[in-house]
Amino acid sequence: MNKIKEFIKGHKTLSIIMAVLIILIIILIIVLCVNSSSDKKLKPEVITNTNEGIIKEENYNGLVFNNISLITEKGYTTFTASVTNTNNEVSNVSDVNINFYDKNDNLIMSFRGNIGDSLSPGETRTITSSTKGNLNKVSYKTITEYTQG
Repeated sequence: MNKIKEFIKGHKTLSIIMAVLIILIIILIIVLCVNSSSDKKLKPEVITNTNEGIIKEENYNGLVFNNISLITEKGYTTFTASVTNTNNEVSNVSDVNINFYDKNDNLIMSFRGNIGDSLSPGETRTITSSTKGNLNKVSYKTITEYTQG
């Protein structure tokens, strides 16, 4: 211990420089750790529900729903699908309910899927519907007649 004190007395400038360097290194490490953890918080997590019961093609009254995605990002979930009229007649179905269920067959949520104006035979449109919340745990969906409520 005495040798350390003697060294410090004999090399005050060098001791001060070493102490400052050690403090700067500690501060740099702390800053890097804080920035690294805050970067993780800033990056939005994107969750895609790829359950077969979600992405599988559905048919409702001759309207085929495919290219389906259910994506959660920044606290909102968006359902997107292509809708094709496979009937030989114009479809006047303008809205459908897209119902999401858990693995125990409990209804979690229903989205309104707005198809819009009449859809000619063979015509395809993309529908999109969003809600606040995370639906990455839903297991399957059904498409039914639109009912308000």
